[in-house]
Amino acid sequence: MVMLLITSGWMMFQYLVSALATGATIVTYEGSPLRRAESMWEVIDDLGVTVFGTSAKFIEQISVSLPFLQ
Repeated sequence: MVMLLITSGWMMFQYLVSALATGATIVTYEGSPLRRAESMWEVIDDLGVTVFGTSAKFIEQISVSLPFLQ
C-alpha cells in the first residue's frame, strides 16, 4: 500500500498513480495532516501503509508538532 503526502498538481502525483500499474493500492488523504498531527500516523497504521513518501518540510513540521517522536 503506497501513500505519498503530495498535492495532485505536483509531478510526484503521476508517480503515485503509476503505482496502480504494479498492482499496488494507493492511499489519498484530503485535508491538512497538521490540523491534528497524529491523524496522518493513525491513517498509516489503520490502513497498513507499507510505503510512505513525504517532504522534508512535513518532517520538520511534525518534529515541531510532535516533539516526542524525535
